[in-house]
Amino acid sequence: MSDTNESNPTVGSESGRALRAKLKRIFTIGGLTAVLLGAGLAIYTHNRVSTDDAQVDGHMAPISARVGGAVSEILVADNQAVKAGDVLVRLDPRDLQAEVAQAQAALDAALADARRARISAQQGRTSDEARAQAMVDAQSAIAEKAEADLARLAPLAARAEISQQQFDAAKAESKVAGSQLAAAKQQLDAVRQDAGSRVAGAEAQDAKVEKAKADLEALKLKLSYCTVTAPVDGIVTRKTVQVGQVLQPGQALMTLVPQQTFVIANFKETQIGKMRPGQKADVDVDMNGHTLEGKVDSIASATGASMSLLPPENATGNFVKVVQRVPVKITFDGHDAEAAGLRPGLNVTVTVYTK
Repeated sequence: MSDTNESNPTVGSESGRALRAKLKRIFTIGGLTAVLLGAGLAIYTHNRVSTDDAQVDGHMAPISARVGGAVSEILVADNQAVKAGDVLVRLDPRDLQAEVAQAQAALDAALADARRARISAQQGRTSDEARAQAMVDAQSAIAEKAEADLARLAPLAARAEISQQQFDAAKAESKVAGSQLAAAKQQLDAVRQDAGSRVAGAEAQDAKVEKAKADLEALKLKLSYCTVTAPVDGIVTRKTVQVGQVLQPGQALMTLVPQQTFVIANFKETQIGKMRPGQKADVDVDMNGHTLEGKVDSIASATGASMSLLPPENATGNFVKVVQRVPVKITFDGHDAEAAGLRPGLNVTVTVYTK
C-alpha cells in the first residue's frame, strides 16, 4: 500500500489540498458566524440595558396608635388582606367618652353664660341709657330756662327794677342747673361705658364658647381614634398588638404591605445615558419566572452610595474608582403585579429598552 502511494505522489497532494480547502471553509464559516453573532449581539444589546440588582418595593404603611388606651378588640390577623377603611383594632373608649361628656357640659355652661351676657348687655343699653338720656334732656331744659330767666332779669337788675337778691337767686339757679346738666351728661357717658363693658363681656363669653366647642371637637376626634382603620388596601404583616394591651400614643401595631408595588433597579452609571422616563421595561421575577411589562417611571437624582447613611469620602487620599449605581423606579400595572404575586423585597431582573 505504501509502495502504491510512493509510486503515485499525485494522490497524496490532492488529499492535502482537499483537507486544506475543507479547513479553510470551516474557519471561514466559523469566522463569519462569529462576526454575525457578535454583530447580532451588539445590535441586540445596543438599545437595551439590563441589571439583576433590582428588588420589588412598595409604600408600606405602618399602623400606630394615635391615642393611648387598652386594646378591646382585634379584627385582623397576620397576612390578611384588608381594604382601605376596614377596622383593624378597637381601643376601650370609656375614658375618652367621659372626657367628651365633660367637654359637652362645659360647652353648655359657656353657652348659658354667653346668653346671659348678651341679654344683660342688650337690656343695659336700652334701659339704663334711655333713663340717662332722659335725665340729660330734662336737665338741659332746666338749664336753658334758668339761662333765659337770668338773661331776662339782667337788664331789670341794671335798672334797679328788681332787687339784687332776686337777680342773685336767678344766677345761682342758672349755675345749679348747669352743674346738674354736666352731672347728667357724665352719668350718660358712664352708662354708655358700662354698656360697652357689658358688650365686651358678652364677646368674651362668646370666645369662651368657641374655645369650648374646639375642645369638644378635639376630644371627639381623639375618641374616633379609638377605632383604628386601614388607610390603604394591603396585607397585614408584623402584627404586634394583643387584646388587653395598654398602648401609648405612637406605639406600632402592625404594618400594611400595599398590593400596588414597583421595582427599584440599580443601574450602572454607564447604563443610564440614554435612559428616559416612559421607556419600556421588562421585569423578570426570580420567584416564579414571570415576566411583566413595565416602564421607567423616574431616575434618581443621586447615586445610591451618596444617599447612604455613611457616604464614601474620596478626599482622604485613598481613592479607588468604582462604578456607581443609580436607582431607577420601574412601574407596571397593579393587577399584573398582584397576579404575579409580587411582594416587597423580591429579586427581579430588569431590562430597559432605551430606543
